[in-house]
Amino acid sequence: MRFGAPIPLFAVLENWLDRERDQLPLWLPVGIGFGVAFWQFCLGRIGNVMRFLIVFWVFGAPI
Repeated sequence: MRFGAPIPLFAVLENWLDRERDQLPLWLPVGIGFGVAFWQFCLGRIGNVMRFLIVFWVFGAPI
């Protein structure tokens, strides 16, 4: 590769993800914690009906 040649975005993303792969298990509980906090503090203020509609929209109709 010569200097000044454009690097494909896919290659840059792949290299970054390869370096960060070992940290994924560390960030998973953080993401779950943010989800729980969002559910409790943000959705708790709009009531159970809206909470049901959001779950229905995200996960689909129950069988």
